[in-house]
Amino acid sequence: MTEFQETWKDGILVERIPIGNPPSLQDAIALKQSEITAAAAAILSAAIEPYHSGERNAWTLKRLAALKFQETGIVDPLLQIEADSRQVSIAALAARIIAKSDEYANLQARIVGLREFHKGAIERLETAQEVIDYQWSIE
Repeated sequence: MTEFQETWKDGILVERIPIGNPPSLQDAIALKQSEITAAAAAILSAAIEPYHSGERNAWTLKRLAALKFQETGIVDPLLQIEADSRQVSIAALAARIIAKSDEYANLQARIVGLREFHKGAIERLETAQEVIDYQWSIE
């Protein structure tokens, strides 16, 4: 197994450089895939970081309540409390909840899709040097 010099930033692995002998193809793939996975995780974490975990835990319930309101007009107490606190209409709150939920789902789909695209592309390379030289971006 190859040893690596690791560079971390804000608790996220941003670079791993092989020390000594060049890595095997399998080690190079594992290294590059871990870099890609860490970058994807950092982007998704940054998107939800401003929100407390308790608030994030309610996102699915709020989305379901908002969709139910838009489809049936039935107001869930959860929506009523938040709308009253924000001093906005239930319709405006429901629309905002759904829009924000869709925005995050789209971001997650794009980041996960790019992550998996690059991981798959790396697996198809034939030499460790090709893997090391592979340029990728998730942003």
